[in-house]
Amino acid sequence: MRTTLDIRTDREREAAPPGEARAYRWTILGPQRHPLAPALRAASRDDAPEAVAVLLGRAFHRVDNRRLLRAIRTAVARGSRLAVVHLGAGGGSLARAAAVEHPGLSCVVAELTEGPTPAAVRAATGLVAAAAPVAGEVRVDRDGRLRTTDWQSVHLPQAAGTTGSGGAVLVTGGLGGLGLRVAAVLACRHGLHPILADTATPERLGTAGRRHLDRMAGTTGVTVLRADVTDGAALRRALAGIRRGPLAGVVHCAGLLRGGPVTAGTAAGLTAVQAAKVDGLRHALDAVDRHALRRVLVFGSVTAERPHRSLGAYALANELLRRCAVRLAADLPAAVTLVAEWSIWSGAGMAHGTPGAVAAARRLNLPPVPLGPGMAAVDALWRLPATPGRAQRLLISGC
Repeated sequence: MRTTLDIRTDREREAAPPGEARAYRWTILGPQRHPLAPALRAASRDDAPEAVAVLLGRAFHRVDNRRLLRAIRTAVARGSRLAVVHLGAGGGSLARAAAVEHPGLSCVVAELTEGPTPAAVRAATGLVAAAAPVAGEVRVDRDGRLRTTDWQSVHLPQAAGTTGSGGAVLVTGGLGGLGLRVAAVLACRHGLHPILADTATPERLGTAGRRHLDRMAGTTGVTVLRADVTDGAALRRALAGIRRGPLAGVVHCAGLLRGGPVTAGTAAGLTAVQAAKVDGLRHALDAVDRHALRRVLVFGSVTAERPHRSLGAYALANELLRRCAVRLAADLPAAVTLVAEWSIWSGAGMAHGTPGAVAAARRLNLPPVPLGPGMAAVDALWRLPATPGRAQRLLISGC
């Protein structure tokens, strides 16, 4: 497929030890039973520079939004080191976005990936106290070895004729600019009957939206559900009234974009953005027969990996979405799960219609995804060979 997109997939590489550590006077936020808490308390020195550590567990909870915001505000106000250490919950993307907004903020993010062994705790303690800057997020295994994410280019399969696979596909956010276009691709190229779940109604669509609906109606047919994916019970009730048999796929396009400085954010605002992304995916998969699924395509954002000013809330929601998709993929034995982390789209999407949004994205080093190549990529992603039962991550941006 000829494309103007930059498409990469993640691979793990070993990271070098951070070198010399320095002493800090640690303020610790989070559960005191966290495996790193005793080590940081023991290393803390009253005569040393201040530092703030927020310690999170294996799963992300709403209270963690408050902990992260408090830690970030404290570190920014003091001009001190900020460390985020978790056991799988995530959260580091919000801190890294704050570091972009406040260049004087020294930020380090670490994940203890396999159990809090003494070697892992020692390595993590040295990592968060490293004198040299630590970029990205570093994973610490049980032997204390450090690993980080590298990215390699991938080529999507060549576009071919229609697959004609049949069946139905649930598209959340299905009446949005992207959701409608994705549904049209799956209907026209793959013979799938789209079920569009959205809080909006077709009457609110413009001319282009109606054209896409009519196109689907003339091929495989289309079903529109008025349902909020953040309400799991309502989504299940809405889907229960559809007699089309088990769904072959789910595309999760629903989302909520809220911009603004991290330090001006609220826990409630962070939770609202996360609900559309994380709860929406969980509710969609809870409402269908998981054993019948063959393909799950999750729409994420590159901001989860590449932090940008004023997009911290969105970055965190998409980081948590990706982690949720990875966990849920293990319970989808026959489904290929792809997490596509897109740059901003030009021509559709949440930023479409916002004056200057695409130009601002270019200035932020977020090369936009053109609509034509982006939809061609969606077509190719639906054909992409991958291993069922696990999630594959792709970073997709314009060139």
